[in-house]
Amino acid sequence: MNAPVTSKWKKITFSPGDTRADIDSKLLDKLVDLNFLHHSVYVIRLTGIFAIQYINEVSPVIYIGEGHFRGRLSRHRIWLRKLGKLFAEMPLEVKFCHPTDPSGSPRNKELEAHLLQLFKKKFGELPIQNKQQHRLPAGFSFARSNTGHILGPGAGKKYKWAIRALIKDPLEANQRGKA
Repeated sequence: MNAPVTSKWKKITFSPGDTRADIDSKLLDKLVDLNFLHHSVYVIRLTGIFAIQYINEVSPVIYIGEGHFRGRLSRHRIWLRKLGKLFAEMPLEVKFCHPTDPSGSPRNKELEAHLLQLFKKKFGELPIQNKQQHRLPAGFSFARSNTGHILGPGAGKKYKWAIRALIKDPLEANQRGKA
């Protein structure tokens, strides 16, 4: 029998230059218990008129991750700032949740693997800043309605531009001086 994993998604908007205190304030405004962020799954997305052109379709998703949300955002700050320069300080959006199974156990690793699997199937490749896909263990089920709006543009969203990187990880390559 598959254990259903439930998740309630929340959203914040931030700028690449936001400090950890700025992000904490936005999380607290959404009534998020900061003690549970180490079991979170998060999806970093572009906002505005731009999306990423993946092999099969466009999506605003640039990264899918799990774990300590605030600490990970701090570690992503280098490529996020480079992205901010490309898009003239366009705010970014993060959708995040704390997935659990029926016993209340966190299932962030499983949901991350599921989202990456769905993304690759639908868009033909991993999000631009993800480097590896994790294997989804058997025995878990995920409601399709809980993930569809996370990976795609969202209802009624129309982009004016779709951009495509010419190399897999242009922001990191740029950091190393190769772009």
